[in-house]
Parts: sequence; C-alpha cells; structure tokens
Amino acid sequence: MQQFCCCNSRHCCQRSSKGCRLLPLLCEAMGGFLGGGGRMSNNLSLRTILTDCKFNDTNFLDWHRNVLIVLIHEKIEYVLDGSMPQESEPTAPAAVRNTYKKHKDDNREVSCIMIASMTSQLQQQHMNMGAYDIVQHLRELFEQQSRTVRYDTSKELFRCKMAEGAPVARMS
Repeated sequence: MQQFCCCNSRHCCQRSSKGCRLLPLLCEAMGGFLGGGGRMSNNLSLRTILTDCKFNDTNFLDWHRNVLIVLIHEKIEYVLDGSMPQESEPTAPAAVRNTYKKHKDDNREVSCIMIASMTSQLQQQHMNMGAYDIVQHLRELFEQQSRTVRYDTSKELFRCKMAEGAPVARMS
C-alpha cells in the first residue's frame, strides 16, 4: 500500500521508509496548496493561484506575478532580492546567526513554492537551486520570449484599421 507525504497528495512525492524523497518543505508547500494540513494551509486561498497558473514554458510573466503576490502576502519576497548571504560563523552573535538561519529557511520555502508550481520537467531542472537563482535562470530563458510575444501582439493590434466608410459600432 502506498503511503504519501504530509500533504497526502499524489502530486507531491511518495514517502518511503527513509522519509520523504523530495525536500520536506516541498511536501509542506504542497500541503498548503492542496489543503492537506501543511503548516501553510492558512494561505490556501492565495496559493491556489499558483496551482491554477502552473508554469509551463509559455506563461512566465503571469506565473512570476502570481508567485510575487503569494510571497508578498507571506512576507518572504525579500528572498528574491538577492542571492543567499554568506553563512555566519559559529562565533558570530546570535542575532546574526538567527538572521542567516531565517533567510536560509525562507529561501528554501520560496524555492519549494516555486518548484511546486512548475511542470515536472521544469521541476527537475531547478530542483537543487535557490529561489534567487531559479528566478534569474527563468528570466534568462523566458523573459525575452514573453516580451517578443507581447510586442508582436501589440504590433498586430496597432496595424488594425477600420475600412473606409465603415460605421463605428456602438457598444452597449
């Protein structure tokens, strides 16, 4: 009999005798997405926008905007502002060590949120990357493509002209 992780979802990962085969926070993130009892289940209503708009190579701008909405709501968007800080030394003050630990934990959580909202092929490509690195990599791959599509759409729209003498229809 198959046993699933804390999120009780087939979409996440199967639990083996050694524990979760993927990142434990990925299971929690999926639990929050799917209402399976993860610690983020109170954010279910906002995280559903990520399951509704799963990243699939063609919707980078929409997906990125939705990820930012969720991260801003959860107050962890700062992780995307830059790469991870240097690990604090054991002799550093407790405040410095705690700040580093919080950033590291938030980075892992954001990475899991993003990875969980991608297609399986993209998940495999980004599995061992931090949140900032994932966004930078995806921007390199897809942002230019999105701009080109938007430009082409705008260009076609601006080329549209009414036929001479055609009446302007009134919308009501």
